[in-house]
This record gives sequence, structure tokens and C-alpha cells, in this order.
Amino acid sequence: MVESRTISSLERLKVPAIGRGGQCTAESILVRPEGFLVLRIDPGTRCRWILRSRIHRGSLPFRTVNSIPEQPEKIVLYPDPVLARPAEPVEVFDEGLQALVERMIELMRDAQGAGLAAPQVGVSRRLFIVEDDSEAEGPPIPSVFINPELELGGDLVPFEEGCLSIPDVRITVRRPEAVRIKAFDLQGQAFELEDAGFLARVWQHEFDHLEGVLITDRMNPRDRLANRKTLKEMRLDFEEDSER
Repeated sequence: MVESRTISSLERLKVPAIGRGGQCTAESILVRPEGFLVLRIDPGTRCRWILRSRIHRGSLPFRTVNSIPEQPEKIVLYPDPVLARPAEPVEVFDEGLQALVERMIELMRDAQGAGLAAPQVGVSRRLFIVEDDSEAEGPPIPSVFINPELELGGDLVPFEEGCLSIPDVRITVRRPEAVRIKAFDLQGQAFELEDAGFLARVWQHEFDHLEGVLITDRMNPRDRLANRKTLKEMRLDFEEDSER
């Protein structure tokens, strides 16, 4: 577990963790002033990590969230700053939250996505939705995850990922294969789920968004070179839109 201390900039650390075979090491930890996220685990061990924001643990102050802003119109695109900020906890479960989730479902389906996090619609709150229609006989039912925490386990598995906030960019991301997620539903009731397949990956991807982490943060040098033109064009488009 990352030690609690003052952090002034992005750092990469080696820290011990308890694995199934004893001590193991996470070779790359991305540490932000607002939180932390495990990026890469020593492939020679089978570690289990619990991902939860330092905001949740009370080691840093946060503003109480008592209301939801006006309903979003569209999915926010890279490099909007809201995508790089760790989101704030949801503390009020009301009609505004319900309306936000309903709008997020509409936007996710319009974009033909499997998941969508609140920061992706410009709302910096710790919630995301996921919809898996791969095995459903009828219409898929979206799941809502509010203030989630993840427990990761198993081997690291590579898989190609895209992002609704960065269209036309896809990279291979290595993630732990097994996840136990703890979260709250729209009624404020706690629940837990487990998965070791597609849903486990989607949960981790959406949790990244709540920590202000994008697939661009997980790119290797080859990925950055291959997508340099697309990302540059998106930055220029964002600057032009901001000046209007």
C-alpha cells in the first residue's frame, strides 16, 4: 500500500505488497497529489491490490458534494481538464443523481460504448455505468457503480482498449484479470460483484477515469508515436473550441 505522505508531483515508486506467494513488488506506481493507481505489477508474482482513492481514506481534504450540476449535453473529449482530475465522492443520492445516470446511459448507448464515467460527461463525481450485452438474450440492463473500490488479483492480461473520450485511438493495456468491486447503487445500498473477464477490464478502465487517468497515460513510446497526429489534432480542436 502506498504510504501516506505529502506528494508534490507525479512520481514512480517501488513498494511492497502482499501476494499469494508472500512479498511482491509493484514496479510502477503512478502517484498523484490527489490519489494513486497501480500501473504495473511484477509479472513474476501474483499480487492482490486494493485500489481506492486517497480522497476516500481522508488523507486529503475534499469538498462535500451536495448536488449534481445541470445535465450534460455530450461526451467530453481529450484533453479537457476534467478528464485529468480525480473525481469527488457522491454523498447525496437524489433525483439529480438519477437524472444524471439516465443521461449517461443515453450518451453511452448513442456512442455504442460498454461503459461511461461521470468525468467523461464533464461531471467530476465518483460514479460510472457499465452495460454488457455480449450474453444478454433481451435488452441489456446497465449497472451503476457509485463511489467504487476495486480489489485486483490474478495475472496481468493484455487486451486492446479504446475510449469514448479519445475516439479513433486504441492501445493494448495490461490489467489484472480478476476484480472484486465494492460500490453503492442509486438507492445508496452497498453491493459487491466479482469478474475475471470482460467486465473486470471495463470496471478497471472506468475506475481509471475516476482517478483522472486516461489510456494516454498508459501508452508506451510506440503507442505515443503511432497516435501522435491524432492526439495533436484533438488538442488543437480543444484549443479552438475554448477560444470561441
